Amino acid sequence: MLEENELKLVRDEHLDGDPIPLERRIDHRKPTHGRVTALLTMTEEEPRRNRICSLELRDVSEGGLGTVSAEELPRGATITVFFPPHGPERGFDMYGKVAWCRPCDDGYEIGLEVARQTAACA
Repeated sequence: MLEENELKLVRDEHLDGDPIPLERRIDHRKPTHGRVTALLTMTEEEPRRNRICSLELRDVSEGGLGTVSAEELPRGATITVFFPPHGPERGFDMYGKVAWCRPCDDGYEIGLEVARQTAACA
């Protein structure tokens, strides 16, 4: 029996299956918008191994991207996001994995964990 001032662990049952129940991105998020193209590389078990998809950007940080997609993307899939050139700026690519995917009003909210890249010195 618990004393009045003892703590007890309370579990939220709907979060038990979710490996990422809390926000884990430690880097500051910056709101952004725009549409980018991505190449999704699936595992061998998936029927469609590689496919191109369109992502709407929501936010960006050093370690990840918040996006929205019309289609569901499998967690753990490898992804390459292509950022096109803009004005004098050159285009670039980001590489990472699908960290999570959940339904929303616009389709699916998707969190991408991106590989940290070191800047090349010219």
